[in-house]
Amino acid sequence: MATKFCWTRSVLGRLGTAGMAGLVSITTPSAAIATPFDYRISGYLREYLGIKLEDSPDFGRGSSSKELGGAGDLIMARTVLRLDLDAAWGDLILKSIARAVHESKTSYLKDLQESVEATGGNGDFIDDEYEGRASNGEMRELYAIIPITPNFSLTLGKQQVAWGEGDFFRISDIIHGNDLRWRPEERENEETRNPLWLINAVFDFPSIESQVQLIYRPGWDLGEEVVNMRDLFGGRGQQQPFKGFDLTVGTPQNYDHSSGSTDDPNYGLRWLSRIPNTTVDYTLLYYRGLWRDGVVNSGANPIGDTPPSILQGFLGETIYPFVDIWGLTYNLDLPSKKLVLRGEATYIPNRPYNFGSTGGVYRPFGPLGPPVSVPVAGLGGIKEKEVLSTLWAFDWTVDWTMRWLRTQRQGLWTVEIFDEWVLDHRGGDDLVAVFGNGATAQTHHTILTTTLTLNYDYDNIQPGLALLYDVNYGDAVLVPSLNYRVGDHWRIFFEANIVLAKHTVGAVAPGVGEFLENDTHLLGLDGNNDRLTIRVTYQF
Repeated sequence: MATKFCWTRSVLGRLGTAGMAGLVSITTPSAAIATPFDYRISGYLREYLGIKLEDSPDFGRGSSSKELGGAGDLIMARTVLRLDLDAAWGDLILKSIARAVHESKTSYLKDLQESVEATGGNGDFIDDEYEGRASNGEMRELYAIIPITPNFSLTLGKQQVAWGEGDFFRISDIIHGNDLRWRPEERENEETRNPLWLINAVFDFPSIESQVQLIYRPGWDLGEEVVNMRDLFGGRGQQQPFKGFDLTVGTPQNYDHSSGSTDDPNYGLRWLSRIPNTTVDYTLLYYRGLWRDGVVNSGANPIGDTPPSILQGFLGETIYPFVDIWGLTYNLDLPSKKLVLRGEATYIPNRPYNFGSTGGVYRPFGPLGPPVSVPVAGLGGIKEKEVLSTLWAFDWTVDWTMRWLRTQRQGLWTVEIFDEWVLDHRGGDDLVAVFGNGATAQTHHTILTTTLTLNYDYDNIQPGLALLYDVNYGDAVLVPSLNYRVGDHWRIFFEANIVLAKHTVGAVAPGVGEFLENDTHLLGLDGNNDRLTIRVTYQF
């Protein structure tokens, strides 16, 4: 622990400099100006601990000569320090958030590193992927809210803009990519959402209870900040059975493809209003941005720029084409029923899918050369489809928890139904639901989530239970949790992730997944990886 405390003090010094000097120096008024400069500093020091709850028989086998990942292994020891500076200079509002991260190299992670390196991947993924720039202190957000008129304001700088009503599936939260590499199940969206450099203009129309928001991203952000980043490099979040194997080696990321470059501007607008004489709030929105989950531009059937050749050891490259997203949300408050109804819908006329559930056929020596069949699902190429995604949800404050479960006040019961509908789906499309897995995309894919939160000891003890259930395929994820408040500063949070998968990818050889299996779907990808997360936070 002494080492961590030394690290914390050194990072505190770096963050103090990064988070305050850069902002205060440009905003502190001269002595001749009477406008006061007020500010407040807050933040937290947080420790994440992750523990495996079951054995994973295929972790890293074949590369480090031993089986990795047993029940009880410490898979995460992550320390986070965050500093928030909230300031005001007259009507000007200023905000800065700085964050530093340190990942302890547990025995489990060291074994995975050796396995990744032995199989040709990036053995430095802890430093490069889990910590990244935040290892030395990172300016996460830095922006100013400038009131131009009483009904018009500009927010300029690196910021987060959250659209939508969803929790687990955020189909209208489309402006930002998410960093899901270190913990994909993190439910506090602001912790994983990547802030972007934005021009955010808001026009208020108070007489009709409405607002127009214009968003423009000039393209100043790093590529990895714009898209969704996941653990595909063999770490603790990699799907079974590929932990210890870098799946990005054969499909490197291309942030500057002709179909979509992270350097190109993105833009959108949102109309927010209330239906007169009701409690119904709604939004209408449009955004043109990148498909943040990416698709693989197969070397067997490429689009646009030619990806690296199979002769160079590449199957293709991961690209992020531009898409147009049209959407709406609604929120209906029924106070007499203690009920809130909410929902979202987005329509994408040009969403990219990989196809080819049996892989792709290459001719690496030219059109007259012999064909080479590569049995990796999705290498058939890319097709664009019309997709309508919907979310139907309610939040209900329920009294029965006080009678049956002896809570001190009402509990909160939430239900969300997410559906993805491929409007122009054809039988011969052979769309792949998840690249590398042979399961094909269906016309409709529906997932149900439900959460119950209880309140004891004046809300100091809050147990919770969440369930995600795949209506199409029967896979489920159970998430019990406990939030414990200790005084004004300490917060302790426990959460388990228990995957009840109908099928997960098996191994046909040490560390090699089943070829062209077609039974593994979204919620089953994390099978054989049940784990417990403990999060201890000191707020100041």
